[in-house]
Amino acid sequence: DRRFEIGVLKSIGYSRWQLLISQVVEYTLMSVVATFSALLLTWGLLALAGMFNDVLGSLLLLKPATAGLIALIGIGFTVLIVLWATWKPSNASPVFVLNDRE
Repeated sequence: DRRFEIGVLKSIGYSRWQLLISQVVEYTLMSVVATFSALLLTWGLLALAGMFNDVLGSLLLLKPATAGLIALIGIGFTVLIVLWATWKPSNASPVFVLNDRE
C-alpha cells in the first residue's frame, strides 16, 4: 500500500510537496512509457491491417495530432489521479499513517 510508503517517507523528513512530487514523477514516467508503447502498438496494428485490407487501412487512421492529444489526456489524468490519491495521506501524521495498516 502506498500509504505505508508515504508514512515512512514522512517519518524520515520528507515534506508534503516532496512526497507529492516524487509520486507524480514516478507515476508520470510509468504513464509515458505505457502511453507511447500503446500508441506504437496501435500504429503497428493499423499498418498491419492496412496491408491485408486496403479498405480497412484507409478507414482506420491515427494521425500524429490525435495521438498527441490522446497521450496528453492520458498523462494529464494520471497526474490528477496521483495528486488526488496522495493528497490526504501526505498531510497525515506519519504515526497515524504507519499504524493504519491492516
